Amino acid sequence: MAAYETPEQAANFLAGIHLDILNTGKGDFSPNYVKYTCQLTPRYGDPFTTDYQSNPSVHGEPTVTQVVSSLLSDSRIRDAYRDVDDFADDMGYRKPSEAIRAWEGCRKAQDWVRDTLNLSNGEANQLSDTLDEYETEVQAQVEQLQEEQARQDAYEHPPVDQMLYGGQKFITIKEAIDNLLDLGDYGEDAVDYVNGASYIDDALQEAADGMVDIYYHDLLHWLPDNYEWLEEADAQGLLEGCKGDLMKMTQAAQYECYSQNLYDHKADILAAVTLAHLKDQGVYAISEDMADTLIEGIRDASDGMNRFSDATDLAEETMSDSLTEALGDEDGELSADMADTLRDSGYDKPNPCMMSAEAVRLANKDGYDQAFQNAWHDLLAEHPEVGGDSLTHAAEESRDSSTRLAQNHGNDAPSHEDTRAEL
Repeated sequence: MAAYETPEQAANFLAGIHLDILNTGKGDFSPNYVKYTCQLTPRYGDPFTTDYQSNPSVHGEPTVTQVVSSLLSDSRIRDAYRDVDDFADDMGYRKPSEAIRAWEGCRKAQDWVRDTLNLSNGEANQLSDTLDEYETEVQAQVEQLQEEQARQDAYEHPPVDQMLYGGQKFITIKEAIDNLLDLGDYGEDAVDYVNGASYIDDALQEAADGMVDIYYHDLLHWLPDNYEWLEEADAQGLLEGCKGDLMKMTQAAQYECYSQNLYDHKADILAAVTLAHLKDQGVYAISEDMADTLIEGIRDASDGMNRFSDATDLAEETMSDSLTEALGDEDGELSADMADTLRDSGYDKPNPCMMSAEAVRLANKDGYDQAFQNAWHDLLAEHPEVGGDSLTHAAEESRDSSTRLAQNHGNDAPSHEDTRAEL
C-alpha cells in the first residue's frame, strides 16, 4: 500500500492532478458562498467533474488540494452509513430527491477515487487525513511541483507551429491521431491492444474481449440502452450455450457491439497504431503532408493488411521513398543512408518528414535550414553528386510515392476475411 501520511507524499500525488474551474454560480449555504463547477484531470485517467462551494472572500478560489480533500471526504460517506435512508436522516435532508442525489454523488466520488486514482480505502483515508491536517503546506508544495512539471512539459513538447520545416507544416503525433482520424467509440482504447501485435484481427478481437464488463452492476447498467445488441449477438450465433444466463448473454452482446465498432474503424485504428509505433521509435512530430499520405495509404491498403508489420513497413517505405525523390538520388544510396541514420538516431536530426522532440528543438533554436546543414553536413559531403541540400520538397513528393506503395500493398497482400472468434 502506498503511503500518504506526510505532506510531501500527499503533494507528490496531487501534483499529477490538474484542476479546471468550468463554471461558477450562486452557492447554497449563504449569499457569500459561490458554487464552483470543478474538473479534476489526472495525468493518466478520465477527468471527474464535481461541485465545490466556498466563500471566495475568505478562501479565494478553490485549489486542487481543497477539491480533492472534499472529494475524498465524500467517497468515505457510503462506508459510514448503512444505506441512503440512514444517510438522509443523519444529514437532515428534507427532500428524498436531494438525499438520493447526494448519495449518488458520493458513490461516483468513491468509484473515481478507487478506479481512476487507484486508491484503496486505506490509502484514500490516509490521504484524506493528511490533507485535513496539512492543507496549506500540501498546496504550497503542489504548486511548486506543478510549476516544475510545466517547465519539463514545455521542454518535452516543443511547439511545432512557429515555422515551416523544410517548407512543410508539422503537427505532433498526438495531434495527428486526435484530429485526422476517426477511431469510433472504442478505437482509442484498442490502440494499446493492437500496437505491437502480430496479427491485426487477433488484436481487435482481444481488444473487444478486453472491453467486456465482468461485474453484474456494470453489465446491468449497460444493457437497458443496448438491447439491440442482444439480437445482433444472437444473429451471429454468439448466444449459443448461454441463453437463459442474462449476464453471459449481455457479455456476448457487448463483445459484438465493441467488435463491430472496431472493425468498422479498422483502417483508422491501424493508422493510429502506426503513428503510435512511430512515436515509440522516437517520432514526436510529422509533416502534415506526410501524415495525410501515410493515413490515406493505410486506408487504401487496410483491407489487404493482415499483419501489423504491413502498416509499419508502409510507413518506413513512404519515408524512404520521400527522401529518395526529394534528393534526386537516382541510385538511392544517400536517401537510404539518411533513412537509416534517422531510425538509428531516434529521428533526432532535422528533416522535412518526421522529427523527434530534440530535432524540433534544434530547428526552433537555429532555424530549420541551419539545423539541417549542421545535422547532415558530413553525410552530404560524402555524396557531392546529389543536389538539393534541404529536402524542402520531400513531403510534397511523398504523396505520389505513398499512393503507389499503398496500391502495391493492396495488390500483393492476401485477401482479408473477418475471422472474429466467437465469445
